[in-house]
Amino acid sequence: MLKQKIKDVLLGLLIAAVLMVLAGEALIRLFGHELVYEQDDLLGWRPRPGFTAHYERRDPSGASYAVDYSTDARGFRMFGQTQGPRPRVLFLGDSFTGDPNTSNADAYFAVVGQKLPVEVFAIGAGGYGTLQQALLIQPWVEVIKPDVLVLQYCTNDLSDNSFALEGRTSHVRNQKNLRPYWVDGAVVHRLPRYHPYVLLHRYSRLFRKIDIEVMMLQYRFDDPARRAQTPAQMQARADAVVLTGQLMARIAASMPAGTRKLSISCDTSDSQEAASWQAMARTAGFEPLPSVSGRVEQADQRGEAVRTLDRTHWNRLGNRLAGEELARLIAEHQVGTAQARP
Repeated sequence: MLKQKIKDVLLGLLIAAVLMVLAGEALIRLFGHELVYEQDDLLGWRPRPGFTAHYERRDPSGASYAVDYSTDARGFRMFGQTQGPRPRVLFLGDSFTGDPNTSNADAYFAVVGQKLPVEVFAIGAGGYGTLQQALLIQPWVEVIKPDVLVLQYCTNDLSDNSFALEGRTSHVRNQKNLRPYWVDGAVVHRLPRYHPYVLLHRYSRLFRKIDIEVMMLQYRFDDPARRAQTPAQMQARADAVVLTGQLMARIAASMPAGTRKLSISCDTSDSQEAASWQAMARTAGFEPLPSVSGRVEQADQRGEAVRTLDRTHWNRLGNRLAGEELARLIAEHQVGTAQARP
């Protein structure tokens, strides 16, 4: 009799737990934001095609602004005309290019299109490393045939590109457990496609939410950025610099002959990091343009609200300043004027 009661209690607890999970999943799907990205077996995640959403964002001053975000059927935030005389400028990046921090029409790449007579193509995804950018754009290079490529870089690309470094220095499981890495000349994933984490992340919004909350708690008590670097980590970082340069060179080599290859950074406030990026870019065949982020940083130092509430990403003003500076530099290279297609 006692055993039966215990079984009944355990069964009741199991049923209650299942119902709570299902209820939590339903509530998140009902009231949570639509997801900007979708899981992808090769890339880890990719821009969700044919997606439209409206958001409210805030800057550090507390001021709010509206964001109208959309992608086309290919996942691009902007996809210009592939025929005609106007030069084509392809923008490829990570969260500064792909995330809904500002409306499509206010993004830095759109500002370039407003300032210059060019066709704009823009795609990126939050958290992307250089390998993911290379794989993402590969099918579209021959379609677009860009006259100019603008590769947007961030300092965290180093860890995003390194299997070893990201494994040691990041709690962000929803990136490192899903993304591909370039290891010994092959694309490698940390977890197999049917690993429980990968499956739960693909199908359960509740799991994603819990995982993010746990990560935030981990960073609160153990931020890897505050740890003393071990010799192994320093070597992994040095290896990541070499690897990132190689991956940038792969992107450069995939472009048509004659494509002007430019690189901008999301942050040049750290002189050592900025110098490292510029050296990698030049070696890979890109021309680095540090004044693009520099103009945003100068406005930030003057007390202007140029970032979102996270104090990292560019808000509407930050995007406008970056876009204006980038348009000026592109115009100086006569792209969009004298080099228009015949």
